[in-house]
Parts: sequence; C-alpha cells; structure tokens
Amino acid sequence: CEAVLEKDTITTSRMTAWIKTVILSENRMNDIIWMLRTLLRSVDIVEGDAFIFMPEFYMMAILNMYRALQECFPQKALVKHRQAPALFRELAHFFAKHICNPQIKSIDVKDHILQSSVIFVNYPQTLQALERLPESDCDNFM
Repeated sequence: CEAVLEKDTITTSRMTAWIKTVILSENRMNDIIWMLRTLLRSVDIVEGDAFIFMPEFYMMAILNMYRALQECFPQKALVKHRQAPALFRELAHFFAKHICNPQIKSIDVKDHILQSSVIFVNYPQTLQALERLPESDCDNFM
C-alpha cells in the first residue's frame, strides 16, 4: 500500500512540475496577454451597426483569457508583468464599454461580462485602472 502511494505521489509531483514549467510559464503568460490585447483591440475598433456582426466568440475568448490569467498564473507575476498597466487599462475600457451594451443580445455573454467585471474590481491594480478611465467610460460602468 505504501509503495502504491509513493508511486502515485512521485507521478503527481512530476506532472505538477511539468505543468508549472511548460504550461504555466512566463512565455505562456506572454502569449495569452498578446492574444488578449489583440482581441481587445479588434473588438474596440468595431463600432456602430458593424458590432452586430461581431461574433460572440470574440467576447467569450476575451473573458475566458482574462479568467485564465487570473486563475492560472500568480497574481504577483501578472501585476509585475511589463504589459500589465496597458492590459488593465484596455480591460477596464472593455468592461466599461460593454457591461451595458444593448447590442449584445446573448444572455450568456452578458452574464460572463458581469461576472468577469466583478472579478476585475476585486484587485487593487485593476480597480485603479478602472478609476483612471475617462468620466464618460465610468458613467457607462455605473
């Protein structure tokens, strides 16, 4: 019984070390941040009636990547990242712009935006990014 437990512990330890080294590395965080910022810019430039044709996939991808950054990487590493201030600013603008956007018809997308914005305001650095938005964006968020 002890041999089985020892073998399972060693296997689990090796898998955990592999995940931390390969999957949750700084390079992967950079990749996610790059993709997230690219999607944020893509969604931001679509305005007016053209927004109706914006696939829900883009919105959900933004929200899922943000959640992945929050849940999979240490908060300290994310906050210290060189692109963190710009990323937090862009995310704050995204939430302010789309939290009450009447052009978003999907209830699932609206719900995910609301849930992610609640997570966003829980951290001091992201809350500061929200507080630094122009007043017109803050009015949308309230």
